[in-house]
Amino acid sequence: MNRPQLPFHCLGMERTTRFLCDAQMLNIMADGLPGIVAYYDVDLVCHFVNATVEAWAGAPPSEFLNRKLGEGDRDFARAARPGIERALAGAHAEFEAKADFAGGMVNMVRGFAYPDRDPTGRVLGCFVLLLDITRERAFEAQMQEARDEAMAAIRSKSRFLAAASHDLRQPLHAMTLFVSALSRRLSGGESGDLVANLDSSLRSLRAMIDTLLDISKLDAGLIKPTMAPLALGDLFAAIAPGFVAMARDRGLAFRLVPTTAKVIADRTLIELALRNLIANAFKFTRSGGVLVGCRRRRGRVGVAVADTGVGVASDRFERVFEEFHRDKTTPNGPNEGIGLGLSIVQRLAALMGGSIELRSRPGKGSVFTLWLREAAQAPRPERRVDAPAASLLGRRILILDDDALSAAAMKQEFADYGALVAAAASIPAARAAMDARAPEALIVDYDLNDSATGLQFVEALRERGVAPAVVMISGSTDPAAVAALRGSGLPWLTKPVDPRALRSTLIDALGR
Repeated sequence: MNRPQLPFHCLGMERTTRFLCDAQMLNIMADGLPGIVAYYDVDLVCHFVNATVEAWAGAPPSEFLNRKLGEGDRDFARAARPGIERALAGAHAEFEAKADFAGGMVNMVRGFAYPDRDPTGRVLGCFVLLLDITRERAFEAQMQEARDEAMAAIRSKSRFLAAASHDLRQPLHAMTLFVSALSRRLSGGESGDLVANLDSSLRSLRAMIDTLLDISKLDAGLIKPTMAPLALGDLFAAIAPGFVAMARDRGLAFRLVPTTAKVIADRTLIELALRNLIANAFKFTRSGGVLVGCRRRRGRVGVAVADTGVGVASDRFERVFEEFHRDKTTPNGPNEGIGLGLSIVQRLAALMGGSIELRSRPGKGSVFTLWLREAAQAPRPERRVDAPAASLLGRRILILDDDALSAAAMKQEFADYGALVAAAASIPAARAAMDARAPEALIVDYDLNDSATGLQFVEALRERGVAPAVVMISGSTDPAAVAALRGSGLPWLTKPVDPRALRSTLIDALGR
């Protein structure tokens, strides 16, 4: 087959130069390209096309030579005409278009057209390069679909956690208040000790559940860590009993190395992070044990949790911190977790200005190290401030909460301090109670089963000129609800509410 020669202008040199003999080499190179290379003159007549055109259009190059653009049913460059015309007008052109391929296929191509000029700058024609990007576009579509599915999963996760957060906070809020009331009735002796232990356990449970559900709180921007010096030895002592029992049940060794190290951290957040790391270590350890200790490095303290478990391959280090990533089985049986533990640890570490480090070898165990800033001074003892009981004596309080247990618990809490308390489960019931006896203060749940929220009820009262003291409470971490509460100017607390905080907030509201 006679092979067409690339026009002399393509070398960008005068026709008399010795490099013109390289035109044949350029033809060979063009034939080896995965896309189509063609040349059109100013009259849109094809003077060159490489051999790739046969695979695309099902016809040899000779069928397209000396033919004007657009002639014939199988013209591969018909879709490229706008770009070619721009190049012939003197501009470089880049474009995408659908092109007819052999066998009735329609593929997506990306094209490039460049003007060919003589030494005076006059446009003599243009070079065209066409690349088949059908697979690239299909891959991009798959990636977009995968991104959409991932975003849908994240939104679903956030909705689930927000709903779970609200539903779990309601009974925990009631339990906290009931235990508070019980502790006032039983003091001293064995019963008092049991109630004190119950109260301590409940406070720990409340703190842990409150933060465990804080993936939703993180999404809502609710978590604001209270950073303070913390003695890690005290933290180790607090978490040791539960894990010692777990190790005994599983026949594993467990050791917390004594330490005098202190860090700047939020007590609840670091406890949750450390409990997650230790529980994860036990989950993937069948024999041997778990060791927890500290080490210092350039102004930071690393709390390391080491195990003799199955280990992690280096190419999976990043994946183990992804949300919902989990192995289906562990050395101790099926993995019943949902894959949020290590993700929560990583986010909590970042929230406290720290980081999480992993060192591991398959079959040799793992070491997760939580790095935090070292504290320069000793931690100050926590000061507990309680509201004086007398300040609530005889005060008229109305509670609006559609959760019966929560309402009953709050009613008992304030009645114990001598307040005159009424409770309503709906807005109409609250209006009726207010008509019967005007309250001095309202405790209003934001999340009501009525069509209106508790905040809307309070705003309606204000419009009528009724303005008792108000404290809002909410079990929701929905960003819209949080924004509404913040914008209301009212004091508000998130369930489960500490009884002391609830009393103090109400007394402050009555004082204003």
